Amino acid sequence: MKNLFMGYFMLTLMGIGSLSAQTIEPQNGTITYDKILRPCILVSLDPKPDELKEAWRDYLDDAYDFKLKGIGFLQNKDLLSAEEVDIKKISPNKINFYTNIEENELGSEMKVFASIGEDTFISQDKTKKEYKALYGIVENFLKTYLPIYYKEMLEDTTKNFEDLTEDVADLNEEIVDDTEKIEELKKEIEDLNDKIENDRETLEITKKTLTTTEKKLERIKAQSLIYNQ
Repeated sequence: MKNLFMGYFMLTLMGIGSLSAQTIEPQNGTITYDKILRPCILVSLDPKPDELKEAWRDYLDDAYDFKLKGIGFLQNKDLLSAEEVDIKKISPNKINFYTNIEENELGSEMKVFASIGEDTFISQDKTKKEYKALYGIVENFLKTYLPIYYKEMLEDTTKNFEDLTEDVADLNEEIVDDTEKIEELKKEIEDLNDKIENDRETLEITKKTLTTTEKKLERIKAQSLIYNQ
């Protein structure tokens, strides 16, 4: 069982290692916003939505000094937004910045899109420079965040493995102790059975002796009555 468990753990570590080594490339995608299909940058990731939203919010706050609305105290929306923010890397003009994060079969589906004003949504076709800059922001986030995510996953998995290994060792020790106790109890049961058998034989002998003694006593009493007449 120990070898099987170790094999499973090593496969888990190899899987995490291969994931952390991957270069996850954002893809061109679309999202319906205000009932119109808009261009976006799409990526599917292992982290669950809540964790990803918090990491993305913190990254944008640290790197570009603006806060996404929709995640925080008593809020947890799929669509996060920040309107009229300055991101000179994308445009000299103020932009509206949006991110939609929902759960999918992998973990999370993340869609990032932005507009210059209300109507001009950044796209690969019409605003190539701005789109490339937006793509770069998403890509840099992934390069920053994912190694940390998988490192923490590896640490958690290692800790779980150590805890499970200790639990298995403790259980094996309990099994050995209980097995020894069972053997001791078996020996005690055998001794008790032998004692019961011996006591049963002694009981039969004592019973016979008691019967004989009672008969003798009755005879003596009867003779005493004859002598006293």
